[in-house]
Amino acid sequence: MSSLSIYRPEQAPTPAREGGRPIVTVEHVVRQYLAYLDLRAQAGKCSPDHLANTRRALKRFVAWESPRGPCGAQPAAECRPGDLDLFLLSNPKIRSDHSKRGILSAVIACFSWAAHRAEIVPHCRYRMPKDLKPKPAREATAHEAAMLVRHGGRCLQGALRFLCRTGARPGEMFRAEFAQIQGKMLVQTDHKTVHQTGVARRISLDGPVRKLIGKVQGQARPGQALIFPNSRGNPWNRRSFGLAIRRLAKRIGLDEAAKQRGVPSVTAYSCRHYFAGRLAAKGWAAERIALLLGHTNSTMVQRVYVDRRHYHAIQEQMADGLRGHAPQRFLPGMKP
Repeated sequence: MSSLSIYRPEQAPTPAREGGRPIVTVEHVVRQYLAYLDLRAQAGKCSPDHLANTRRALKRFVAWESPRGPCGAQPAAECRPGDLDLFLLSNPKIRSDHSKRGILSAVIACFSWAAHRAEIVPHCRYRMPKDLKPKPAREATAHEAAMLVRHGGRCLQGALRFLCRTGARPGEMFRAEFAQIQGKMLVQTDHKTVHQTGVARRISLDGPVRKLIGKVQGQARPGQALIFPNSRGNPWNRRSFGLAIRRLAKRIGLDEAAKQRGVPSVTAYSCRHYFAGRLAAKGWAAERIALLLGHTNSTMVQRVYVDRRHYHAIQEQMADGLRGHAPQRFLPGMKP
């Protein structure tokens, strides 16, 4: 089978015919989908990293030797979710849930796109198993954020303080460089929303964060471009940083405390939720919070932070009323 590199729609192989009707194979669907993603990447609507990761995942799926033969040569109409489960089980190298989710997401998007274009029947679409769906990160409490920053060590301490005070995504912190600082802003042109909006990501830096970056720059190694590298001077990645946070939470007792409370343990994204939750508690408008978080609109901020906090505040007021206290008025925008 030829390597899955860069495709054009006109270069996709013509499906074989059986009884006068074309047989759409898995390889044909994958080639068409990668051609579509390649055109989107050329138009600036798809990031090169997403295209490379999708191509890598689909290449492994097409090259897999299923019990019925090469997966790429199988008719796409005969594919079932059980084939994908068997593929993941038969590859011992794919161990982490993160890798499995990446392959599952690529295959799901590919077959859903083909079903939308009526190249295959809708029942060929795969679905993400419930046990592999990423669990949403919860908001860290003030005590947890302080404990993480206090016991983070030399490499983690500055990175965690930056996340808690700016609300940046962990991936944005990984790529943060001294050359990107422009006054009171950290401007990143290679960002996930740049391909959608055409606007660079601007992270606001308050006084303590600018002081922190100045201290890090004074202690930086010669030629160091990254603001928050790991202990070896290399950029963090999602897996290594998440593992460091989990080990830190377990070492200082936050993991055990979360289990006793029946809530998930803190993650790197909990610092971002902590930042947004503090602003929502102070009464900031959802539009301003969304602008600081780098969202294209305020829908998620309104749903995740503002409405949820109003709901919990009303519950507390109702509980106070049941205890004999005079209940306060309902918060603005919420019906009794």
